[in-house]
Amino acid sequence: MFGKTGIQIIDSIEIPEKSWCDSAVVICVKNGKGTLKHVREDPMNYSDFASNLTLNGKPILQARYPFCCTCEGLLAAGCGIENVNCTELENIRSNFNSSYSDINSSAESLKPLLELLEDGYYLIADVPHYPADGSGNFFYSIPNSLTHIEGFCDSYYLSGLYTAVSTFPAFLIPTQSAALINRERVEFYKEKLQQSPDSVRGIAYYEYGFYSVLLDGHHKAYAAAELGLPLKCITIVPGFFYRTLPSEYLPSSAGVYFADMQLPESREIKVPLDVIRRENYEKIIPFVSSAAGLKSDISCIKYPTAEELAAQSELADRLTDFELTTDEWINSNDRDDFEQLKYAMAYFQKKYPPKAKALALKIISSKAENVPLREAWKTLASFRDHETEQLFVDFLANESKDHYAYDIVNSYWD
Repeated sequence: MFGKTGIQIIDSIEIPEKSWCDSAVVICVKNGKGTLKHVREDPMNYSDFASNLTLNGKPILQARYPFCCTCEGLLAAGCGIENVNCTELENIRSNFNSSYSDINSSAESLKPLLELLEDGYYLIADVPHYPADGSGNFFYSIPNSLTHIEGFCDSYYLSGLYTAVSTFPAFLIPTQSAALINRERVEFYKEKLQQSPDSVRGIAYYEYGFYSVLLDGHHKAYAAAELGLPLKCITIVPGFFYRTLPSEYLPSSAGVYFADMQLPESREIKVPLDVIRRENYEKIIPFVSSAAGLKSDISCIKYPTAEELAAQSELADRLTDFELTTDEWINSNDRDDFEQLKYAMAYFQKKYPPKAKALALKIISSKAENVPLREAWKTLASFRDHETEQLFVDFLANESKDHYAYDIVNSYWD
């Protein structure tokens, strides 16, 4: 126990290889103050419903959740967190401005903030986040009024792969007004990130879809974005209780989930708290926020989009054997396999560039019809090395301007 706070570490989680977090612990909150919570409007007739994430009674995020699990919800920042009097957040800030140690130490340091939560189970996780909006833009570009956001959904549907991928924490939503960004602090954290990218942490609260609310660390996120790096955040992930009823074929089941991660078996948890995910229904009136809507020229090209992130998650399971799997797709006459090749190149370009190059070379040298040839040349155009340059020189020497990839190859030296 953390003294008499009513906060207990239940279990450390052994993180799967393909998980979205690096380390995590489960905590149980009892007799929490309930001043950091979701307030929701009672949905009517199975429609979308409004929700605010509030801190000390002030909304720091506005949202409308879709009733359909693969539909886009609406999202907007709330009033700037700088306008919320939260001494607990102020008191823990210094601990998170020092170098990161481990998840248990971070959970201990987070104690004053955890006391503000409602009763229930939470995952405290070390999660790499992208300071981006999921559509290739800087995270401060998220509009300051309710707007459809592509990755703000329970499951992201990949039409090219005919599958829906469960979402998880990945992108950040700002809560601090952009006008408060200090250039000197940004440069300070850029230097720290360049020296030791793993030493810096922000504090976030997982909201929904691919999105987490950044509670502290806006200068760190700004610095990370300018460097094209993710920002690791100690992230509070609320648990929810899931129960299935018995059927003719399957027995009933129940468990606690954090995003798409199920709580492991634990002797300490036999029946989840009956207050887990208790809804606080009241009328919610949207308003224009003061925390976001900044136009910025910061490039987020190094970050995945929501679609690419979903594809990466799905292909991490499908590409168990890179050579055999991609060869099979190239030699297939199935249009769906060609779609998978496009996703695979994008996936490897972000995660394992040498594999992206190898796959693109395989595609352009294949005799198969309808494979994504133009996409393969576009992938190769991102590699600046002697081998690729010579390939492009040979192409221009032997191909006409009518070739489907001539414009891509010709622009290689721009």
